[in-house]
Amino acid sequence: VGPRGAQLCGTFKVAAEFAYQDDLGDALKEWCVDIPHGVLVFFPSYSLLDRVTSRWKSTGLWKALEQATGKKMFQEPRGNER
Repeated sequence: VGPRGAQLCGTFKVAAEFAYQDDLGDALKEWCVDIPHGVLVFFPSYSLLDRVTSRWKSTGLWKALEQATGKKMFQEPRGNER
């Protein structure tokens, strides 16, 4: 269960819900504050990665993660997107 009470069960159906995406971001923010240095996060698919990063950027959570943790967020480029 995430900080806002959403189930952090990343099934296809649940992962599409904003409550899951928002709570995942809030949980990640809490963990990143506590974990020194860098953090590496993996997603099971590019589709979920795209959905989550799009949501976090549109709600301001992406920037809030960087500001709260002092860590820079990066998204690995795909294939020839370098």
